[in-house]
Amino acid sequence: MKLFFIGWAESCPELVDTAEALEKNGHQIVYWARNEEPVAVDHSRFPNTIFHSYHEARNSIPTPKIPCDKYPYPDKDLLNQLGWAEILVLPMMNKIYPRVSVSERKQIYIQFIRYWLGLINQFKPDLIFFNTTPHAPLYFALYGLAKHMGIKTAFYEFTWVCNRMIWMNDLREGSTLLKENFLKLRQGGNSIDDLSQDIRTYYEKHINPEVDTTPFYLTDGLKNYSFAKKLSRKISNFFKSLVELKIFLKKIRSFFINLPDMTSRLSFYFRYNLPRSYRALEVKPDLNKKFVYVPLHLQPECTTNPVGEVFQDQIFLIETLSDALPEDWIIYVKEHPFQWLYYGNKFTEDRYRNYYRRIARIPNVYLVPPEFHSLHLIAKTQAVATVSGTAGWETVLRGKPALVFGHAWYKYAPGVFRVKNSDDCRKVFEIVENGFFVPQEDTVAFLLALNNSTLTGYIDKDSKKVSKITPAENMQNFLDAFLLIFR
Repeated sequence: MKLFFIGWAESCPELVDTAEALEKNGHQIVYWARNEEPVAVDHSRFPNTIFHSYHEARNSIPTPKIPCDKYPYPDKDLLNQLGWAEILVLPMMNKIYPRVSVSERKQIYIQFIRYWLGLINQFKPDLIFFNTTPHAPLYFALYGLAKHMGIKTAFYEFTWVCNRMIWMNDLREGSTLLKENFLKLRQGGNSIDDLSQDIRTYYEKHINPEVDTTPFYLTDGLKNYSFAKKLSRKISNFFKSLVELKIFLKKIRSFFINLPDMTSRLSFYFRYNLPRSYRALEVKPDLNKKFVYVPLHLQPECTTNPVGEVFQDQIFLIETLSDALPEDWIIYVKEHPFQWLYYGNKFTEDRYRNYYRRIARIPNVYLVPPEFHSLHLIAKTQAVATVSGTAGWETVLRGKPALVFGHAWYKYAPGVFRVKNSDDCRKVFEIVENGFFVPQEDTVAFLLALNNSTLTGYIDKDSKKVSKITPAENMQNFLDAFLLIFR
């Protein structure tokens, strides 16, 4: 089988060994696009593979074996048929091409399609493998083109349930293996004793109201992005640069070049900015009221685009909910704790100047302080609504309903209601008002199905933190899974 590898083995050296073992099993990696900086690959180990760095591919920089400057441009009909992918790729560029106009983004997108169409016609892959859900603009353009051309795709998603990873062939379809296994297991009686020890421990923690199950990446992230940590890193980098005069002079030059922008950025701490616009509108939640809890996603990120498709617009999601809300219910919306830490105080394409004001103007919608614990809101809410977030999963584990607007990996779980409009939401609210609750045996069946449908492994530094396996085991687990997927 001829394979395209996209973004594979950028953080874990043993995954390069997995790729080499795949070739020994008769598969051929004809093309491999990756960021070469974290983990370098000895290209001589793959003599029949064409490597292209992510940055060169993104900018259509040709190589002797990839004459992308000679590739023909896509025609009008193809671009029209790929419109569904284009409307996701253009806002996906917010992270990489901020402040770039829509017209210029369309030009970049057309170059992406030109590049991938030329490569596919040149190398004719049987399967295109992405290391995770394709969400970089360049990679999603390839995913969209592959779907249009009928080329098989595959990718992994880290579930954050212990160290389980799940593979999918299609973003919209999700894991069909998980779905099938759950439907089989749901037929018989299942108990918590049937779960593997690690998943049982995980589940028992989540149903214990005394245990704080906030994911480690949230707690660690809040520490790493604190003001003290940021200042410490800046000081450390400064003193490290003193060792090499060349680096020091480069930093001095960069400082003066960016001084106007730094001054502007600093002024945001003392005048109207993103956090202040939120604080002016927030209210303390009354947990005695009937409410739907909507935790906003960090943006721009994969969890909303492409996973949410049109509901990457979270205001549209909230409006859809509000339109269907029972008469005596309200909606509490909470900003993601990382949004201001990751992307700063300035208004952006995803959090523009009147973003929070528009949310607060929606009938029966209130913004609550970001510091208010999400688990306390989940404990008291009638339902959680999310694009694809962890809060939805936390909710169904506790036996409550979650309205999921996007293609979350857990979308087949009991208690998840996949909704796409106000009528769908209205039907769910009627079910909830009649006393809906997820039976524990159904949740256990889903967790058993998850155990039987996933591999134990990690693909980056964050997922490695929750894994207890060795690099050799990680390599072998992926190899076994690949041979199953690629057969």
